[in-house]
Amino acid sequence: MYGARLRQNVEATYARAIVKVRGYRGRIPLFFESICNKHKKYVVSVISLVVAGMSAPIHAQQTDEIVEFDIPAQKLSNALKSYGVTADRQVLFAVNLVRGKQANAVSGEMRPDMALDKLLVGSGLAYDTTVSDVVVIKAVHQDASAGQTLRVATVDEDDVGSVTVSQDGEDVLQELEEIIVTGTNIRGVTNPTVPVQQFDREDIDLSGAATVEDFLRTIPQNFSGLNPIASGSGNDFNNVNNSLNGTGVDLRGLGAGATLTLLNGRRMTASGLGNFVDVSVLPLGAIERVDVLTDGASAIYGSDAVAGVVNFITRKDFEGLEVRARYGMVTDGSKEDYGLGAAGGVNWGGGGALFGVDYNNVEPLFARERDFINLLAGPDALIGTIEERISGTISLNQSITERLSFAVDGLYSNRDSRTTNDQFTFRETRNEQDSLFINTKLDYALTDEASVSFFYDYSREDGSSADELDDFEENTFKNRLHVIEGLFSSRFLTLPSGGSLSLALGGLYREETFDGSILLSGAKIKRDVATAYGELLIPVIGEKNAIPFISAFDVSLAGRYEDYSDFGNASNPKIGLHWAVNDALSLRATFSESFRAPALIEVFGQATVLVRSFPNASFTAFPDISGNPSGQTIVLLTAGSNRELTEETADVWSVGLDYTPGLISGLTLSTTYFKVEYLNRIEDIRFSDILQFPEFGILGAPNPDPSAVAALFALGEAEGNFFLNFAGVAPEDVQFIAPGGLNNLSSRNVEGLDFTIDYQTETSYGALSASMNAAHLLAFDTQVSELSPTVDQLDVLYRPIDLKLRGSLSWSLDGLTAAVAVNYTSGYRNNPDRSIANDIDPWTTVDLAFTYDASERLDNVLLDGVTLSFNVRNLFDQDPPFVETIDGLNFDTANADLFGRQLSISLAKSF
Repeated sequence: MYGARLRQNVEATYARAIVKVRGYRGRIPLFFESICNKHKKYVVSVISLVVAGMSAPIHAQQTDEIVEFDIPAQKLSNALKSYGVTADRQVLFAVNLVRGKQANAVSGEMRPDMALDKLLVGSGLAYDTTVSDVVVIKAVHQDASAGQTLRVATVDEDDVGSVTVSQDGEDVLQELEEIIVTGTNIRGVTNPTVPVQQFDREDIDLSGAATVEDFLRTIPQNFSGLNPIASGSGNDFNNVNNSLNGTGVDLRGLGAGATLTLLNGRRMTASGLGNFVDVSVLPLGAIERVDVLTDGASAIYGSDAVAGVVNFITRKDFEGLEVRARYGMVTDGSKEDYGLGAAGGVNWGGGGALFGVDYNNVEPLFARERDFINLLAGPDALIGTIEERISGTISLNQSITERLSFAVDGLYSNRDSRTTNDQFTFRETRNEQDSLFINTKLDYALTDEASVSFFYDYSREDGSSADELDDFEENTFKNRLHVIEGLFSSRFLTLPSGGSLSLALGGLYREETFDGSILLSGAKIKRDVATAYGELLIPVIGEKNAIPFISAFDVSLAGRYEDYSDFGNASNPKIGLHWAVNDALSLRATFSESFRAPALIEVFGQATVLVRSFPNASFTAFPDISGNPSGQTIVLLTAGSNRELTEETADVWSVGLDYTPGLISGLTLSTTYFKVEYLNRIEDIRFSDILQFPEFGILGAPNPDPSAVAALFALGEAEGNFFLNFAGVAPEDVQFIAPGGLNNLSSRNVEGLDFTIDYQTETSYGALSASMNAAHLLAFDTQVSELSPTVDQLDVLYRPIDLKLRGSLSWSLDGLTAAVAVNYTSGYRNNPDRSIANDIDPWTTVDLAFTYDASERLDNVLLDGVTLSFNVRNLFDQDPPFVETIDGLNFDTANADLFGRQLSISLAKSF
């Protein structure tokens, strides 16, 4: 029945979130064939389960079927692969866990569990068997008496995070490692209604990326309009100040502030002026997995999750010591990068720790090294930034009692950058960011079905920017974030479907602060947020009550209420549906309301208030004023921040299907249609436009209320703001208010389709894996106000384009993996307002990657644990499509890069 397979997906996702497989996608079919045949996007990196107090190979589920085995003595990793194929079972294990271990020969007809016992004798490893017959290899502590047998009870796939084992008749509760599932607050389950793409460590390694921002460029759903090169040329169109030359995640092109960026499932403090999260502070070497949720998620996570969520998961489970080094360069020019890293981990009874350190250095190109660049700043201008970053990570977990556990994750990063890229002048800017993220969690298992968790998160960024034109006088930026949260998660009430209701209830208090020299008053600005949320997953139809054409039907409900100390409150619901037609086809749909809170600097930054008279002829949007017999009208105008700003809002729909055709084993097809209606967007309006154009005239206020005038006079005279009254006009003499600056005025509507294809198979010549990820935008329309015309911004210079895709093919055999990837960006028209009227050509690049795990083939103590990688990005050295631009870079900095062919080599050694 499909219900059992759906439950298997939940269990497999759960297991993969706590059992790590480091890379090697090419070998995935051998162990994850039926998992990948379902929802590949839910498959995550696998980490080993550590059970304290265990001593001998263990298992829970007996299989009576007799199978003929012929597995010779060999490396344990290869033996387990052969076992999985022969026994037709999924086998999950961490590469580090089995590295250097030998398997015993197994030959003859026997039960699969007996064969696995024989393979593992003397290895110091054990295994768990889930209710869906998934085998999970794990470590065993060698502290029990000889001959003692320990058997693990079946792990329920809906388990919240613990497993009960029996040792000499005594039940011992063992806490499993933390589960991070993107898109839900319910512990131990995935939400089948939401579209989530997952990129594991192998995807990262095979991309050849040197930095997080490099890797994000390979994801078609991400728009790269906010990056140091684009921002340096002033091409970001989302009203985001990029004072520190950072990089933001921008799903769908809705703005970097409209994508929520998480670290290990927790919110991060903003960067610079506090209007986006800078991912360039994150060390790519510390990232184990990247989850991309391409759906509105404010009901789950709160503000900013309009276009979706990107969740960076750091390494947590490494045991031993690993050192690594990387060097990259372009074949034409001075750009190069190099990095060094080390990680060490240890596990003990009831806990473990991991520490890591990474150092990266990036050198950019010079303008003279690309013949299509013609900067007014001159040929010696830097294209990009000189960057140096050192970072450290820590992850600790400890069981305090059988039911109580504690965990902490920390990441520290210091990033220095320097650039001379400017549109018109050769000037140097220097930036520094010092960032710290600490997440702590206390878990208590109330029962086997329910748990309560308490979180405290602290993150900060101290940044500074100095410009040569200002004699390198520093502007400082200080962002702080404190979060206290409580979460109750439980399964209860078994339904006729055979599944249980899954529930999450929680509340949190969040404090955000911004301080810096840019605030003329010198006062710290602050926001308090109080939140309550709930989520319910209902398996209406399942294995026990399935009917024709409905093997499973799930309903997901979520809601969140947030109360802000500055602008008010926001309530956001979300509903999701999942319908499994049969084993091969399932459909899903969601509707949600999401929002983005205005940044602190947008509300409480410097405001400008001016009072002056204008000729009546200036008021073309107000013909009545044009007939004023005095010939002049006294106007109070504003600019800059706006104390009246409220949240940006969005309605988000998605409909998708997942198809695994039975005739082609290992193939999964997925597509998702989405629509985002993004309203009340904050737009920076010139006061003169309010006087002249009807679409902005809705903001103007002729014959204003005296109390409104008095309030604006008081605002202008407040410390830190700028007030200029040219003629000493009294408040009662003001005849018109023109509230320029930031206003909740514009809207943006986006529609599109995502396509993913995954195919995995095992042959006698190695494992093959093929995939494609494509983002096809159907509409990208913007209105500056309700009265303004709708402007189509799709396929326009510096704007999102209609088609981006990345397709890849990889092959693996005996430790060697080779992969090729094709990146395609469709052609589009030029923006005649910014440059000459030419079409922009399509852009196609090819990447190659090779990795070799020497310990897979060479039995040598020096080579054991050694992995060598070689990558080529843009193999054929394709320049970005040429387009003449006013900044002189002459290419679309949001949709292409100018680096050309890039080579990199990396070496890692595990001990």
